[in-house]
Amino acid sequence: PPRDYGALTKIKSYLASTGAMTAMTFALGGLAVWMPSFLNRTWGLSVGEAGTVFGGITVVAGLIGSLLGGWLGDRLLRVTGKAYFLVSGAGLLLAFPAGCAAILAPSLELTLAAVFVTEMFAFLNMGPLNGVIVSVTAAPVRSMAFAANIFVIHALGDALSPTLIGWVSDLWGLRPALLGSMAFLGLAGLLCLWGAKYVEGDSKEHADA
Repeated sequence: PPRDYGALTKIKSYLASTGAMTAMTFALGGLAVWMPSFLNRTWGLSVGEAGTVFGGITVVAGLIGSLLGGWLGDRLLRVTGKAYFLVSGAGLLLAFPAGCAAILAPSLELTLAAVFVTEMFAFLNMGPLNGVIVSVTAAPVRSMAFAANIFVIHALGDALSPTLIGWVSDLWGLRPALLGSMAFLGLAGLLCLWGAKYVEGDSKEHADA
């Protein structure tokens, strides 16, 4: 019911998690669509080669980042209840300069290495931020909380970013457009740090005993 969805908006750590995931999805969704074109235009790879290389990097970096993020989050959780947000925030804040470096790098090799680092750091949050949602929502509304989260992160994330990046690219060029989209990784990291202030209290108040 609408009232239950409204109740979710009162859980600040849930809003922070969803907002961070949305901003990250915006950045990575745009990167997925436009980085092959960037590699083609900037470094002369064919569109097919660029797509294959970028796809391979994404698979490996995503796997490593996701596994590493879950492991780090669970280890740090023994020390602080803010662990999931701290790991996610650190990864996203590190991904921001790495993403800018990928776009500004002076060689293809450095571009690809920086893309790998960007995606590995960005994907650290995949397990932890979903863990936050579990920890701050009660079982009767948890599936609804995930449904709302998935809808928002895609509707406002990768459904919008490719078109917006293309529009900015037409005005000022692809490199500035991609640099602008990387700022959303930094925004995602800041949202995680904001959420870290509330997650322990929200977990006690809203989740199951």
